[in-house]
Amino acid sequence: MKKGLTVGVVLLFIGISFVPSIAQTPEKQPIPTSSGKWWYVGGSGPGNYTDIQDAVDNASNGDTVYVYTGIYNRIENKTYCVDLNKSIHLVGEDKNTTILNGTCIWEVVDVEADNAEFNGFTVKNSKPGTGILIYNWSNGERKNIVIHDTILVNNSEGITIAECSNITCYDNIFITNGDGCYFFGSGDCSILHNLFLKNGIGLYSTYSGVTMISKNEFRENTNGIYCAGSNIRLTMRSNNFINNTIQASYDKQGMIWQLPLFIFYRQHWSRNYWSDWEKLTPRPIQGRLLLDTEIISRYITIPSFEFDRIPTQKPYQLNFKD
Repeated sequence: MKKGLTVGVVLLFIGISFVPSIAQTPEKQPIPTSSGKWWYVGGSGPGNYTDIQDAVDNASNGDTVYVYTGIYNRIENKTYCVDLNKSIHLVGEDKNTTILNGTCIWEVVDVEADNAEFNGFTVKNSKPGTGILIYNWSNGERKNIVIHDTILVNNSEGITIAECSNITCYDNIFITNGDGCYFFGSGDCSILHNLFLKNGIGLYSTYSGVTMISKNEFRENTNGIYCAGSNIRLTMRSNNFINNTIQASYDKQGMIWQLPLFIFYRQHWSRNYWSDWEKLTPRPIQGRLLLDTEIISRYITIPSFEFDRIPTQKPYQLNFKD
């Protein structure tokens, strides 16, 4: 597996004490819209928690934890800001001003429960780790997670989705991360209407499949999309690729006898906009085949091409919200 899945350093004291009860100030709190209880963090309501993890730990599956505007730093003696270990809704008041600051070590948010939702935050400063990690440490797939309306900035990886199914990411903004979204061994997922801006790689997918990547904008990244290993039935449809150093690329790796199978291990490109392609003809996406000969201790590299056969001539107006 790639980087970002290791844990463990002890940091300086950052946490604060808390008051373990639910706030009762309806004039200050948003009106609950879900069937479970609502728990509040920050703000001025009497009984509001000051630490997000305390509210999460006291919530039950189906509840909502609502976090007011503020900067929430890493928990004392922990490698994260939030361990999302319940099937709950974790909601920030405003994604621009409700900030989870990772202070530069490991993951900021560790999603350790199925059927969870996370939205309304800025997640930042997790290097060399990941902003939001979705992975099942006890084996098996992590599933049914929704991440939306979140800003991910200055992380080694904005979101890591590893060995998961039915993950949905939409209306997020990925800025100046090493990888915006790293996608490993996962399928039946949706990456919809996100902005990938000035990252190393916007979307990095390896050994994954059956995923729709649509209505996203990849702009000014070193590489917009990079697919490695064997990816099956990834569909890139109706995206904008604008002024990336490399708009998109791929590597397929395997044994030399697997060469005839590579026709099935391919991405599906359809109706994307490419800022460097004004022709009506199919737009080529260049990649490589890396073949193990089993005879000599090196790979044979063969140039390869896939095609967006119907590229659109104008960028989609995607209207990302600030």
